Amino acid sequence: MEDIIIRNGLIVDVENEKIAKGDISVKDGKIVKVCSYIEEHATSEIDADGCYVTPGLIDHHTHIYPLAAIGTAGEAVCFGSGVTTAVDAGSTGCDNYEQYRGWIGMEKVINYAVYQCLQCGFIYTSKADGRC
Repeated sequence: MEDIIIRNGLIVDVENEKIAKGDISVKDGKIVKVCSYIEEHATSEIDADGCYVTPGLIDHHTHIYPLAAIGTAGEAVCFGSGVTTAVDAGSTGCDNYEQYRGWIGMEKVINYAVYQCLQCGFIYTSKADGRC
């Protein structure tokens, strides 16, 4: 028995450049079947009628470090929009990267990348000289 079957979704097939209504089955965290109808049943079944089912999306400009002044938690905002890989573009920098890296280790299911050109990110600056 499969773990999950997503039924009746509009499946976005990027490789073949098409969108078709169908079912997707998942077992042990991996897609095992994609077709127009899956007869078997699963532990959990999701009716995706009228919804697009996409491969994981990449958001190449996020601020997902929640300890930054402009950041937010990645898992809280990414899942609802299908994002599985997020690139942080300014919430952290080389001076606070180790703290950010520790936070990433606590996240469970989003892939992260960092693109940064500021020394400290948008977290704090010294009042006296603007340094981190």
